[in-house]
Amino acid sequence: MTKTATTDVQSKQSPSAFERLERLLLAIFPFLLWLPKVTPKNIKIDAVAGVTSAIFALPQGLAFALIAGLPPEFGLYAAMIAPVVTADFNRYYEYCQ
Repeated sequence: MTKTATTDVQSKQSPSAFERLERLLLAIFPFLLWLPKVTPKNIKIDAVAGVTSAIFALPQGLAFALIAGLPPEFGLYAAMIAPVVTADFNRYYEYCQ
């Protein structure tokens, strides 16, 4: 093998520890990919969407908790968890750009 062919084989064998860590973080936290693309306009649009969702989700969560015979706090917690997880782990901005 020539020196160039040997170098190519070695570079394709395994990624460095830093590359593996980067891939792992991006797999766990996909929002790190689109976070740099966020603009003030996007933040305003997302804030309006969040407030609109909260207007509907919070009373619904309270009602479901009361129907289930649970304290109203459980409904509030349930209403807050889903939007936070969705906002953190979706890939919306990749599709928009």
